[in-house]
Amino acid sequence: MTPYQSEPLMVKVMIPKGWKIQTTDKAVAFYSPYGAPSVRAAMGVMKSSKSNLKIEKAAKDEFKAEGKPSDWIQITTTVDHHPAIRVVAPMKDNPEMQRLDYYVESPEGMYYIQFVAPRVAWQHYGPIYSFMISKVHFLHP
Repeated sequence: MTPYQSEPLMVKVMIPKGWKIQTTDKAVAFYSPYGAPSVRAAMGVMKSSKSNLKIEKAAKDEFKAEGKPSDWIQITTTVDHHPAIRVVAPMKDNPEMQRLDYYVESPEGMYYIQFVAPRVAWQHYGPIYSFMISKVHFLHP
């Protein structure tokens, strides 16, 4: 694993060696160099531009936007000691893919962290993603 720190997003993460990085002013994405883009393992971190958005509302809005899927699994947890909601759900537009989302409330705002991988490879990526989320650290000014 390799550390990556984003000053604009005020977050530090660990990513697998060799993964590619794509950044914008509001988000950073990391993706495996293997496989077609539609079935590539990836992680993304986005900071909400809405300063007072709460994680419960963000998760509820996404649940509605996804059409209230029956296999949506949501639990309360923490990420870097901050309140979070963890969601496991299939990708609406690509049923071959599985996603794992975290809505995290930090003093700097609400963050959305998403992991995706092919459903058939989830046994491989699941433990990697568990390690990666355990190493997420929000930087404080």
